[in-house]
Amino acid sequence: MVTLPTEERVPGVPLVHVARETGDAVAAEQPGLRRLGVLATSFALDAPFFGRLLGEGAGFELVLPDAAQRRTLDAAIFGPLARGEAGRDEGLMVSTLCNALVARGAEGVVLGCSELSYARPWLRCRAPIFDATEIHARAIVREMLRA
Repeated sequence: MVTLPTEERVPGVPLVHVARETGDAVAAEQPGLRRLGVLATSFALDAPFFGRLLGEGAGFELVLPDAAQRRTLDAAIFGPLARGEAGRDEGLMVSTLCNALVARGAEGVVLGCSELSYARPWLRCRAPIFDATEIHARAIVREMLRA
């Protein structure tokens, strides 16, 4: 995982930040949504960029997994999902976590880790799902086409 201590910009090179792009996409697709659940690694959830750019910057109140849910999520992300071994079990686990965030008031849920995309075929959530990897990839292509 590559992280920058701040939003460092290189002159002439656009910064396409995953959290900012995800916030913009959620706001455009679901304008009334205010409480947004986020599933990602503990490292990403603890990093300041989610709160600063996706939460405060985009105007969302974030609903995050608790400590036990984070351990479960980390084990799946760094285990079978990282190996590309997603199946019904992983989809059920991610669905359970999504719906737990919805039960706590999330009106939509961001899959904030690329490995979580592997579970999408089996994912059943009672709220809209926003795949940050897909959103980020589309934003990068958009910026490439502008250049």
